[in-house]
Amino acid sequence: MSPPESTSRQPVGGEPERLCREGEGASERPPETTSRQPVGGEPERLCREGEGASERPPESTSRQPVGGEPERLCREGEGASERPPRNWRCVPFDELGTAALYRILQLRQAVFVVEQNCVYQDLDGIDPVSWHLGCWEGEELLAYTRLVPPGVSYAEPSIGRVLTAARVRRSGLGRELMQRSLDEAARLFGRVALQIGAQKYLRRFYESLGFEVVGPEYLEDGIPHLHMVRAAGAE
Repeated sequence: MSPPESTSRQPVGGEPERLCREGEGASERPPETTSRQPVGGEPERLCREGEGASERPPESTSRQPVGGEPERLCREGEGASERPPRNWRCVPFDELGTAALYRILQLRQAVFVVEQNCVYQDLDGIDPVSWHLGCWEGEELLAYTRLVPPGVSYAEPSIGRVLTAARVRRSGLGRELMQRSLDEAARLFGRVALQIGAQKYLRRFYESLGFEVVGPEYLEDGIPHLHMVRAAGAE
């Protein structure tokens, strides 16, 4: 597993902000001449028309552009930073649905194949008998584990395919994911021992959750791993 916005009024893209700034700038005009000495008479009429044109009600201090559409676009850009609430779901394979399954497999490939530059058989036949825990933000999957029943990967139940999306790493979501996985495993399989095959660089993280190394280091798909066990009833 791999462990871990601006308050400025910058809209999505760039064009709406440019429109807003054009709108604001449209209210700025060069100062009118103060000389009232015309040549002849017609220029005097023109000067007075110019003087009258400069007498306008005070400008509003709000960021209201000329028209209204550019301001609406800016507000839409600001609202784009609002995200839907996060939702945790733990379901068996048959209740995932095709859209959720697609996103799970997509994120697993993105992390374990592309990021780790590791060509391996991710679809190993274990998914259909497992439970799938995910943290969802709308339709986006942020974190995921696969909860495997006893007698499949090991004699004990197991937690595998542990991952978080790149944009939420180092935010504490990985630890929350594992704690929820432990709670769900206890609910599904009882408070029994758990075994995992952990990537070596995450040893201390899993030790902080009660796992202990059992056996020597081994290579899996070219990546150093450790067998780790969490005792029954461990807190």
